[in-house]
Amino acid sequence: MNLPLQIYDFIAVLFPGVLLMAIIEREAPWLPFWDNNMEVGTLALMLVVGYIVGQLLAQIARMIEAEPLTRWMLQFGRRKSRRKKALEGRMTKLNFTNEMSEAILSALSDFYGRPVHPNDPELFNLAFSPVQDKMTKRDVFLALANMMRSLAILGLLYAVYLVGEMLLGPLLGREFEYYSIHLLVLSLIGYYFFRKGYQQYEAFADKIPFLAFLAWYRQQKMKA
Repeated sequence: MNLPLQIYDFIAVLFPGVLLMAIIEREAPWLPFWDNNMEVGTLALMLVVGYIVGQLLAQIARMIEAEPLTRWMLQFGRRKSRRKKALEGRMTKLNFTNEMSEAILSALSDFYGRPVHPNDPELFNLAFSPVQDKMTKRDVFLALANMMRSLAILGLLYAVYLVGEMLLGPLLGREFEYYSIHLLVLSLIGYYFFRKGYQQYEAFADKIPFLAFLAWYRQQKMKA
């Protein structure tokens, strides 16, 4: 058991959940949930609730990314590879040098005994399967990518909420709050940087199986 990786995964879920709870407390302070005194038991309960909320937020982010109509929220701004030998990843094309791409494809073709092409839809799984238990550090980058994805979606959804509040507030007789503009700007900035961070960490995590497979394959060849 590798405890640091479990801590990374726990924090990656907990932090967006706690941030969402802070937003809810600001927007709905009248909820009875916030009336409890900050005792040890209450803090423990808040920690559990924060983790559950974080899991729900992560699931919403996964659903948004899985749906073709909403996928753009996370894929917008991603650079599309123009390399002919860019390898097919889980979500997008992965950039390697031509020499590295050829070495990976050659190793996969020899290992599976059939031609393997850069745009093979199963390419990622072909590289991942033989080395899935040899990439413990990859979990750290996946946890960071998942956290960035949740934070990006949280920033975007909160920005949409603030825009709706500013537009509908006067119609409902609510006084306009100027600091909502500051929160809106911060939400959009957060969405931009967290989305970029998610794309970078996800691409890096997707490259690891290819590199791990190539290293493992060459080790096996040297032993033979």
